[in-house]
Amino acid sequence: MTTIISKIKADLDVARKEQNKTKLQTLILLYAEVAKEGKKKNQETTDNDAIGVLKSFQANLELCISVSDNQEFKDKHRIELSIVKEYIPQQLTRKDLENLVGEVWLGKVKPQLGVIMKYFKDNHGGLYDGKELKSVVDEYLKPE
Repeated sequence: MTTIISKIKADLDVARKEQNKTKLQTLILLYAEVAKEGKKKNQETTDNDAIGVLKSFQANLELCISVSDNQEFKDKHRIELSIVKEYIPQQLTRKDLENLVGEVWLGKVKPQLGVIMKYFKDNHGGLYDGKELKSVVDEYLKPE
């Protein structure tokens, strides 16, 4: 299975050959920041680490676009945002979360919130919204 960082590296090489300046600059920055996450931990960068960096970039670019009055600046950042989004995996929907929580729940007597959150972090890290997951788990924890 290809990791996110290896995909960014491969696409970086392609952008360099194509001389796509905006994509090249964006991917150089992404690659450096994603690689730095693994180096902080003295290990290879995991997809969870990469997703965290990518989501941070996404949030920052969306903020820049929303507060700027300069159309050229907004257009450049929209292009960069579309590049960043290419590497963020599809997020689990509420229905997906409900199904997965139901599977985790089977055979267990009221597992604690922390147990389920840890399961999701370990098995589906970066693929869900934590607030949404907590909401789903809270529904299961409600007394009947």
